[in-house]
Amino acid sequence: MVATVLPELTGLSREAQQLVLYADALTRSASKIEDEFWEHKITELTNRLLTQEAAKTLAALFQLLDEHACYEHLEILGSMVEGIAESYTDHFQDQDYDSLLICIPFTAWTRFQLPHGPIEPALHQALHQLMHSQLLASDTDLYLHPELVNFEQLPQSFSQTRLYLLSFLQKLRQQKNAKVTLNTHEHDLHLLADVRFILGVVSVKRGAAVFQWQSTRESPLAVLERLQHQWPEQAQKVLHSLFTGCEVHYGLPNAFYAANRLADLFLRPLIIKAAVTWLEQAAQIAPNELVAVIAACGHDQVEEYRVGFSHQDDENKIIYGCIWSLLSQQEADNSSDEFIDAPAEIAELLSNLGVTEIRLLPGIYLPEYCEDCDSPHFPTSAGELVHPELPDEVNLDPLVLH
Repeated sequence: MVATVLPELTGLSREAQQLVLYADALTRSASKIEDEFWEHKITELTNRLLTQEAAKTLAALFQLLDEHACYEHLEILGSMVEGIAESYTDHFQDQDYDSLLICIPFTAWTRFQLPHGPIEPALHQALHQLMHSQLLASDTDLYLHPELVNFEQLPQSFSQTRLYLLSFLQKLRQQKNAKVTLNTHEHDLHLLADVRFILGVVSVKRGAAVFQWQSTRESPLAVLERLQHQWPEQAQKVLHSLFTGCEVHYGLPNAFYAANRLADLFLRPLIIKAAVTWLEQAAQIAPNELVAVIAACGHDQVEEYRVGFSHQDDENKIIYGCIWSLLSQQEADNSSDEFIDAPAEIAELLSNLGVTEIRLLPGIYLPEYCEDCDSPHFPTSAGELVHPELPDEVNLDPLVLH
């Protein structure tokens, strides 16, 4: 296979240029020994960058590769840098340990206020026990941060991912002055659907299994699929009181980035379902009375799809809207294996929810926002992106149960 020709790299730092060249060499490698050589080079350099707070360096690198459609290099570096940032190997008390930043995602929608903040100690302990009995391999040490967090509190860079991992590891080892400081955030009180996360770290002796599907005589895939099937029911039994009044998908705990991506996938259709259901219940507008307009938005390429909802009596007044974000540019590239026909999926979902008037606007629109409140604008049938305006009698604030 012929690797993609690299773009001009002069705009990148020396370290970023070197990472790209290592990844390029890896795409052309013809042996396992050479693969391991270049992977080791990438790992060494990435570990140095993670200790230098090199968020901008890595962000500029990925942006350049994305802009020039260097998908082979993006896949290699993206996968490796993620894996390096969320894992750590060190020596502690005469033993080498592997540690992994993990994430438990809960995708929820509700008419009420979504839960947030500290978890009751009894629930936290019960979840800890559930993780050991249902998911983790034997001889694993686990620390779970005792708080539900939202997207804003997650690591915002690879360097920050590593910092979270190390701070959790200090708490696990009960080291003096161990402190966990997450990103600050504003309570997302008006969201009908979102993801909540519990973060933590798992530590094992070097080379030992972390998850049960790694330590079995059965097919690892069979064990993984069984756990994916069983986990939601088991987690619901333990954590249902956390999510009173919510419809929840209990995602299988896993490595930080993998679990995060799965949460994004579950969230996209849930946001649309929550919007249609809430408009019916709170605004007394039946799905078959709605007009849903879908527009691709972005700058030079499609970055997201916005769905504007209006009543059939006044199609140019948007009463609500939601966003279907693209998780990668490959999703919008119909020549890619990862291509998703998002407008078709959105339309099918809306139709299944009872919406009969669904329209797709041609072209790409700039993703406009309100200058006063920063809320996104949504498309009308006339092809304008406007500020949503709910009827005056509708109270946007969800009821508080938590």
